[in-house]
Amino acid sequence: LMALRKKYGHSKPLKGAKIDGCLHMTNQTAVLIESLLFLGAEVQWSSCNIFSTQDQAAAAITKRGVPVFDWKAE
Repeated sequence: LMALRKKYGHSKPLKGAKIDGCLHMTNQTAVLIESLLFLGAEVQWSSCNIFSTQDQAAAAITKRGVPVFDWKAE
């Protein structure tokens, strides 16, 4: 993901793309979401398993303005 950011970040190839994701909300997923944002996409996210959600990752992503619909045991 970091290589993609470095290679394509300046051109924002995902500009205008709206991406809705549904995957475990973990620190690794947060890096994926940040990469999508960096490449120009608009993103919102939902977890596929509320029990695997890492609230700190969800909180960090919401600070970036991404709607996150998953909190542990919610």
